[in-house]
Amino acid sequence: SVPTSQFDLAFDIVSHLPLTYIDMGIWNAFGETAEGAVKGLIDWLERTENIKGVMCSSCYMDDDAKRSTLGSQLANVLVERHAQSIEVLDIWASYLMDSQNLSDWTAAIKKMNNLKKLDCREQELSEDELEIVRQAASHVEGINI
Repeated sequence: SVPTSQFDLAFDIVSHLPLTYIDMGIWNAFGETAEGAVKGLIDWLERTENIKGVMCSSCYMDDDAKRSTLGSQLANVLVERHAQSIEVLDIWASYLMDSQNLSDWTAAIKKMNNLKKLDCREQELSEDELEIVRQAASHVEGINI
């Protein structure tokens, strides 16, 4: 079927990319397009293997609850399918990590044994919550929080 919204179009584009890629990134997406792209990324990650890098930077969503849910879903698919292979995780300025899903993210980060770079600047987290992320990522070589 033909996509009828920005969400559907973004979802279709991202989720149908080749499963042979080892890196995937989304940059500068807004509103419905960001929601669709992140949901497409989650769908794609559920079907691919041995991902090395995931970037989701400057993806701004209007609905905080949807953004938080998508952030939780992203953390969960990363830990369930890619915890042993992922080396780079960049969710800078996407606000996908927040107080509501922090435990999902920290549990996932702790299990990402080969993670070399973590960039999660500009999240809606308190200083105490940022410290929790730092502790979860104590094994990571390069951290930007």
